[in-house]
Amino acid sequence: MTVTKRQFNHLNAMGIDLWCHRTTGEEGDVEQSLESNSFLPIDYQALSSLKVFNDIIASLGLSLGEISYKNKCLNLGLIDWKFGHDLNISLKENTLITPDIEILKTSAQLKRQLWQIIQENALS
Repeated sequence: MTVTKRQFNHLNAMGIDLWCHRTTGEEGDVEQSLESNSFLPIDYQALSSLKVFNDIIASLGLSLGEISYKNKCLNLGLIDWKFGHDLNISLKENTLITPDIEILKTSAQLKRQLWQIIQENALS
């Protein structure tokens, strides 16, 4: 079932989480890779004060008030954003995985890769 952004926001405001069934593919167990403890904790106060973070959020058509967060995940509405130790950027199962924002902000190549993923997947 497809849920629009508006429907998702209403469900999220009511505290209703959406779940999806994840299957094993050629790349291994997707569920395990997205739920592993290999993701970095998020300091939202520090993150929200960074210009690069605010620019990314604005490019997605969001404001800081529309973002919710837990220890290791930012909920951006239709996707989640997690920070990992790996220096690659990927979008799997509606989860954007990037390196730590401090690494991302200093690397032109990683920023370029992030913008390409955002545009290719029409996340904005």
